[in-house]
Amino acid sequence: MSYGTTLFAHIAHTKLQSQIEDTAVEALGYILTQSPTARRALTDFLSGEDFDIGYIHRVATWKRDEKGAIPDLVCFDEYNSNHVLIEAKFFADLTKNQPNQYLRQLQINRKKQPAALLFIAPESRLESLWPYLCERAREEKPKIELSIISDSGELRSASISDGKHRLLLTSWAALLGSMETQACEDGDTVAVGDLKQLRGLTDDANPDPYISWSQEELRSKFARRMEGLRRLVEDAIDHGNSAGFLKRGNVAAGGAGGFGRSIQIGRMKAWFGIEVFSWAKFHSTPLWLRLDGDGHGQLKGNELTERMFSPGRGWSFRVPIELPPGVEYAEILSSVVRRLKSIALQLEPDSIATADEYSDIRHLQGGADRMDPYAFLPWRPEELEPNIAQQVTGLHGTIDEVARRGKVAGILQHTRAAPRQEGFGQSIRFGDLRAWLGIHLGAWARHGHTPLWLVFENDEEPQLADVTAPVHEVDWKRCIPIDVPPDAKSEKAVISAVDRLKSIADQLKGSNGRQPAQRQT
Repeated sequence: MSYGTTLFAHIAHTKLQSQIEDTAVEALGYILTQSPTARRALTDFLSGEDFDIGYIHRVATWKRDEKGAIPDLVCFDEYNSNHVLIEAKFFADLTKNQPNQYLRQLQINRKKQPAALLFIAPESRLESLWPYLCERAREEKPKIELSIISDSGELRSASISDGKHRLLLTSWAALLGSMETQACEDGDTVAVGDLKQLRGLTDDANPDPYISWSQEELRSKFARRMEGLRRLVEDAIDHGNSAGFLKRGNVAAGGAGGFGRSIQIGRMKAWFGIEVFSWAKFHSTPLWLRLDGDGHGQLKGNELTERMFSPGRGWSFRVPIELPPGVEYAEILSSVVRRLKSIALQLEPDSIATADEYSDIRHLQGGADRMDPYAFLPWRPEELEPNIAQQVTGLHGTIDEVARRGKVAGILQHTRAAPRQEGFGQSIRFGDLRAWLGIHLGAWARHGHTPLWLVFENDEEPQLADVTAPVHEVDWKRCIPIDVPPDAKSEKAVISAVDRLKSIADQLKGSNGRQPAQRQT
């Protein structure tokens, strides 16, 4: 049953859209604090035949440990010892402390007493998030020893070291459903009502599911528009740098895949570029300014605070930079530059050099010509709606699932989520070769018909004599298209991609001992 129409869910998603994850944590903490039944249900949910977590006496949200790590929820036993740490996830990636810092914290604080680190995520993320959690733990130095107890079902679990500590992963639906069942049995009507309200929020906050692509949508026009935006980002930053209202930094991926640069605007470190994730979730534009910290208090009382979005606690704020639809490159560039300059003036009025606002823009108008044959394409209003961005982010889960199944089948020897400037993807080991599987906007724009590509790293020379798939060189890398069947559901898209990878792997084995094929351009 879905509770997506609850009052709490409606208010959270309309008024607290940039703080959904924090709101869910606060709500869960409140329910556990107010309801002994909910705490007992959580204890029973975490415990098993050979693992008893013990009584949960109280719960605190965002309690910082001695090394600065801040779990979402900390549960304490009757002796005031923290024995359960909970991390709530929706669409955010793992932080640098997760899970290893928290597992170390439990090992130090609890030693040989039972303790658990529980991650809660949407059901659609369990298949990809669980192996990622385990892989991160195993890569810790010194290594954290894991013994898998269950890697399927509603509760994934692994035993740590001496068996007294557990790494766990479950879904919001499974945990809240278990707590609601217990509250109904105990007649705790207040907790039942609160849990239904929270279920409404969590059911509606799932990452966007896979959305099928039509034959027309799989053509290269969208990718060409995205490639044109890369030049727009560079030209806008170049103008701001020469005009003195920002400083140009290095190219860096943005969010879950996206092109942009680190910059300094005012005295604030920032990033400007294309961020598909924020486009899909928060506002109808692919261009975003990410503000990385406010050490000088420049945002206090600023109109930007009313326009900013944050994916969750610990994430930097984003400011949407609107993209005017239906106009040519010079007008779009002028609009973006003016918006960036107005933000710079708000952040640091005295630091802006006086400059002719339009002279450099006229100089940069030739930027569109530099992109031939992939010149800037104007955007229609409907193309700026979040739908297409949601289709792209829906592919993220498909990529993760393809990588997981490829690893289970022995096609891939190593997988790790790795967003790049080209798009979201997974770094993989493909036989003896290092490669990357993901959305490659550049290859899609140039060669059409599919967003998914297998990309071999720069220093790899795959022997492709027996590979029947087309091989293209894009940005000096060998790229093979992985077709997305038009109008296919998620499962069909996954199966098709895994089968294509297996075919390529078998063909690569047949090329062993031969000279590398000639590169195609």
